Amino acid sequence: MQKKRKENRGFSGQIVVEIEDGNTEERIEPQIKKLKSFKGEFRLKELVSLDSEFNEIDKITFVPITDNTLLIINKSNCSIEMGNELIDAETGHRLRRNDKLRIRLMDYNKCIYIENVS
Repeated sequence: MQKKRKENRGFSGQIVVEIEDGNTEERIEPQIKKLKSFKGEFRLKELVSLDSEFNEIDKITFVPITDNTLLIINKSNCSIEMGNELIDAETGHRLRRNDKLRIRLMDYNKCIYIENVS
């Protein structure tokens, strides 16, 4: 019963997503994504509007813990940094309100910046 409740838990707040091209250092205009439309876990690919060729981001998952905290799980070969420190999100890392992440795509020279705002 508790597992089912956790799977159906919704999100509140929003996430700001910004994509930077590593070659030109040009940033795409930030996208603000409202989280209330998601139930249970969702993938980074659902947040970011990138071409389908970016398969590595399909293995990065967000799971709700509380109203303002997400658990990010990284099963890809992307590196994730928080405050210039590399984090190990393979088993999960908490993303709280106002936390900022940088996800480096290894196969493509791009970075995805994520900020959990409310």
